[in-house]
Amino acid sequence: MATFALTGAGQVSIKSHLQNILAGPRIFVAPQRIKKYKVNPFAEVQFGVSHLNSKITQINIGQESASDAAMSWMIGGGADFLATRHWAARADFDLLRTHFADAGQSAGSRNVRSLLSTPLAKGLFQRAIMHSSPTVMAQPGKPNFVTFEDKIAKASPVFQKYFPGKTLDDLRKLPIEEFYNDPAKVDALYGVSSGLYAAIDGNVLTPDSVDLLKQGALNGIDVIIGTVADERTALDGAPGKDIEPAAFQAYWKKLLGEDLYASSSFEKLYPASTKLDAYRQHLKAQADLLLEQNRIAGSILKAKNPGSKVFVYYFDHPTPGRDREYYGAWHSSDLWYTFNSLRNEPGQRQWTPYDFALADQASSLWANFVKTGDPNGEGLPAWPQSERSNNGSYLWFAEHATGASSGSPYFGTSAERRSALLHDYQMKFYGVNW
Repeated sequence: MATFALTGAGQVSIKSHLQNILAGPRIFVAPQRIKKYKVNPFAEVQFGVSHLNSKITQINIGQESASDAAMSWMIGGGADFLATRHWAARADFDLLRTHFADAGQSAGSRNVRSLLSTPLAKGLFQRAIMHSSPTVMAQPGKPNFVTFEDKIAKASPVFQKYFPGKTLDDLRKLPIEEFYNDPAKVDALYGVSSGLYAAIDGNVLTPDSVDLLKQGALNGIDVIIGTVADERTALDGAPGKDIEPAAFQAYWKKLLGEDLYASSSFEKLYPASTKLDAYRQHLKAQADLLLEQNRIAGSILKAKNPGSKVFVYYFDHPTPGRDREYYGAWHSSDLWYTFNSLRNEPGQRQWTPYDFALADQASSLWANFVKTGDPNGEGLPAWPQSERSNNGSYLWFAEHATGASSGSPYFGTSAERRSALLHDYQMKFYGVNW
């Protein structure tokens, strides 16, 4: 399989090679005669594994490659045509179904979103898992995506400042050290060349393809999306860090808007009387915002893609370790459990029996999803799909138990209405009515 394109970024070619190792029965039925030829019809079904290798080449940059393996099956049939005693021909028509899954966490999750958004990846995988990413709701026209032209316009003056007179070809030939020999240069170049979202170039990503909220955007792909309860603790600071309560409140008043800030009684939902309180409430509010975004996104994805299975999770189990009370369920801590990589060895965390049980549970759910598109299975907690009818249900990995929920994780407390506040903000910001 190969594609070739001439784009604003230059010549791009993609070559993919699929290998299958399959085994299964072939059943012959009663032979027939067509004129003077004997025909032996048959049906067959085979099971095994497929290996996909893809290479992407862009002029002046070089080649990148990636490969993956997945379970696959094939069904079909055909016939043997006996022309003479010594010669035969076979006609065979089969349908091959592969089960490739694409998964990522944090920045990797944004990459998965890009693959879901590009027409170039259509048909290459059937499942997608996005850990800790707010990008499903991103849309053109919001501060999420920039055009290729806008990005070049912003970046060109900065590159000319640090590399005067250099062309794009010249820059590509420079040793990597030239880009990292000055901290100020690093910051400036990163500021104009990186970003949370890929640029819309009209080929890999188009204004239409990046909108995952449109009807049928998933093209039949099943998805898991979710977040952890304390996304920002390990990313934005340390247990002793603080901010002024007034600065914390001003930030959220500006983000939410004065009307919503006041009508929701934000300062009662996220009380902060000290600088330490303010800092921790600020981190918690950011994490709560991601949960609501995933719940809304899940129910919209399901409604717009009835042929896809959509599941949302919320990981709220603090890992053992230093300053556990502060870090909680920190950014990427869920990977210990979904990969079942806990070990009782020197240097590891002091895992408890429940940690090992939770890792076995979570990894089984993820493995079931990769295999079938449905994480549910015998002996596992029921995980309903996220739908509008169940208020964006999600699987809640709490500190001591796992179960489905359709309400606020703060149910029964003075903070219960945090979810409603952040739900209303997301609906207004993205212009959806859900």
